[in-house]
Amino acid sequence: MVLLEQSEKSSKKRKVLEHLLFELKSGAVVVEGKHDVSTLEKFGITSFTYDLVYKGAELGSRDVYIMTDTDRRGEEKKERISDILSERGYTVDYTTGKRLLNMLNVACVEELYIPLTKALENGDKNGKNILRHSKVHG
Repeated sequence: MVLLEQSEKSSKKRKVLEHLLFELKSGAVVVEGKHDVSTLEKFGITSFTYDLVYKGAELGSRDVYIMTDTDRRGEEKKERISDILSERGYTVDYTTGKRLLNMLNVACVEELYIPLTKALENGDKNGKNILRHSKVHG
């Protein structure tokens, strides 16, 4: 009985994760750095660094998802770039990326790869992934 409940939870979580990834793929994603870009690229998500967008890069989509780390610097960059993009006429969403990070219990975009891969392939057996590994943050 318990295994069935865990399997149902894993299935629901996997569906939510797939939906979040679909949303991110449908627009332009702004991240903090090149490691974040390469991590999202592995999931088919095109993203742009904060610096490129700050300097005026054209994003191709009017819907923009801001996905910064959950630390103080990430929050500051999120606010700054959100204001800039809104002034340029973009529709800005920063809750989708934050929800993805929270669901996987990670603080940085570049930490997503292992937990997201495991959650999508195997389901998440105990409600959260235990691996918080990053080549950069180690």
